[in-house]
Amino acid sequence: MLEWLSTRRLFLVFNSRTNSIIEDYASPGALSRINLQPLEMSEANAVVAEMIALSKTDISSDELDRLTRTSDGNPYFLLELTKHWIETGGSDEVPPSVVEVLGDRISRISLEATQLLQACAILGENANLERLDQVLELPSHQMLEALEELTSTGMVRSGTAREGEEKILQVRHDLLANAALARLNPVSSRFIHRRCGVVLEREVLGPSISVSLLRACAFHWQQAGDGKRAYDLSMKCASYLLEIGLAADASAALEGVLTFCATNEQQIQVLLRIVEAHRLARDSAALLSTIRRVRALQNADHGKECHDDLEITELEALRISAPTVGSVFSRTLVCIYNPQLNPAHRVRVAVVALKLATSLTDLAEIERIHLELRDLLADDTIDLRSRLQVQVIYHTMVGDLNEAVRFAKERIAMERRNGSWLQLSNAIMDLAFVFRRTGSQAEVPRVLSEAYQIATSRKLFAVAREYAVRLADFLLESDRSAAEIWLSRADQSHGEPDQLQTACSATAVKARLALIDNRLADAERVVKEFPWDRLADRHTWRAAAIALRLRVHIAQRRPPDSVLRDVEELRDLYIRTSIVGGQDYEVSSLCRALNYVGDFTNAQRLLTDYVSNRRREVAPFSQDLRETLSIVGGMATTSVDVSEPGTYARQDQRLLPDDSAVYVNLESAPRDRPKDASLGML
Repeated sequence: MLEWLSTRRLFLVFNSRTNSIIEDYASPGALSRINLQPLEMSEANAVVAEMIALSKTDISSDELDRLTRTSDGNPYFLLELTKHWIETGGSDEVPPSVVEVLGDRISRISLEATQLLQACAILGENANLERLDQVLELPSHQMLEALEELTSTGMVRSGTAREGEEKILQVRHDLLANAALARLNPVSSRFIHRRCGVVLEREVLGPSISVSLLRACAFHWQQAGDGKRAYDLSMKCASYLLEIGLAADASAALEGVLTFCATNEQQIQVLLRIVEAHRLARDSAALLSTIRRVRALQNADHGKECHDDLEITELEALRISAPTVGSVFSRTLVCIYNPQLNPAHRVRVAVVALKLATSLTDLAEIERIHLELRDLLADDTIDLRSRLQVQVIYHTMVGDLNEAVRFAKERIAMERRNGSWLQLSNAIMDLAFVFRRTGSQAEVPRVLSEAYQIATSRKLFAVAREYAVRLADFLLESDRSAAEIWLSRADQSHGEPDQLQTACSATAVKARLALIDNRLADAERVVKEFPWDRLADRHTWRAAAIALRLRVHIAQRRPPDSVLRDVEELRDLYIRTSIVGGQDYEVSSLCRALNYVGDFTNAQRLLTDYVSNRRREVAPFSQDLRETLSIVGGMATTSVDVSEPGTYARQDQRLLPDDSAVYVNLESAPRDRPKDASLGML
């Protein structure tokens, strides 16, 4: 060999992760050093692609990403992982050749360095120096030596945590982390997880709360075998998310808590919190699905009916989301008229039933429900909130509007003392609704704005959207630019709404704005967005949708024959809806449409009937109704205001739309409002 080399030059290649000792013995300038960096992602992809092409197999983009990411730019690992993937038909296992190399590397470091590497792997993205020091409790000089050893061998690197600028210590890649953890026996692994749980728990139970640390802490306690501690911390995490208004995140976190539940009772408690999260997020479909999961755990004894708080939550969700609500209404009536049920439950169900009766325009049933519960409404043992809600809806619909205001204000005072933010904002919304009927127009935007501010400050974004849409609807005639601003805020608050009322209200406002701007193609498109399949027995919203479709078709100068079907349906709905309040636009649309098709007599007759007999509000006529009175002509009009508590006073009033006068004729108008006159509260 030496003789062979005597006439030849020898080229030697060495590789090393650190400075080589060869440099100490080589002549100056005899060695050339080349620092090799990890393969770039594009280079790694090219290597894998070439190997896959030669093997005549296919690989998905996710699998390609996994191979390149796992190899961390190391050419040897990349080749071995890809070859193993091809040979095994897509296995995720680490090839023995790589395991052997990594095991050999780890075996050459000290015990302290190995323990530090394992602690880094277990803590993951939460592995900073302070926590590692507390987990291992090594003497400072040993900790320093272990750090020097791991960094000099390239086994760990500095990084930045996802949240903020905190510096963390990361294992170089997942292959190395898994190899290090594979050297732990189960008892040792549980011990390190326990130490991690102890260290992180000191932080999460301190003055500040980190959701990610709470989740990580729960995970470590579970891996340590302490399921109860994992459950308690996971519930704390989810409860905090609910408290700060992140309902969707809370529901996702609570789904994770289910893995820590040891009993059916714990699962039920977690699912009930998930129901609450979905309720705050206005996600009716997910809420109803979760309720079915609760019932499956609760009852499985076999279909027995449960008349509890969860039933009321379910009924309210069905009221909002069911395609038709007649069967839901029937179910509420079964509860209300069953004297064997708990009285408080009957009153709470009545709140849902009265809203459903409004949607169905069944005013007679509203009277019967109130009569049935009359004694219970005076029972102080039944929760005040439910009793006040029943009184507000009843008096707003068919009773005394002044009483409706009184009960609504009483409920707000009660919620300010004892209620949640959501309950307070809902109470304020009810008062705004009543104010729209009593003529307190200046009060409406004030109270609606307060409700919106409460919702946004508590991050109840789905609720805030609902309130913003109502503000846009109220301001549409009086302040068009403000209405557009509120509608824009609604769109920014929560994406597409789940609640039917909010969806319909937003659609109606958009359609009316398009009509005002004479953007007829836009108006037609928006009207088609109404959830028509869910309006079959929701009479007030069906009337609103048909009214807007008629307005669009009339503005487009469609042939009169083409609108007759909508005219007839809206005319049929008039009998049911014209007495439920908030119907100025719908009745105006009907009368304009009758005028458009040449039925002048019925246009005048219905408009006179509405303003003289059927209109519930004591608020001034809307601008749209005033214009309709002028267009149709010859109308007898009335405005009503509250002169004293509990009484109504009619006053003759001259309306002057477009500088033309329409005079009031009250000779034939009834002096008392009919008992069944009412307004719609959805």
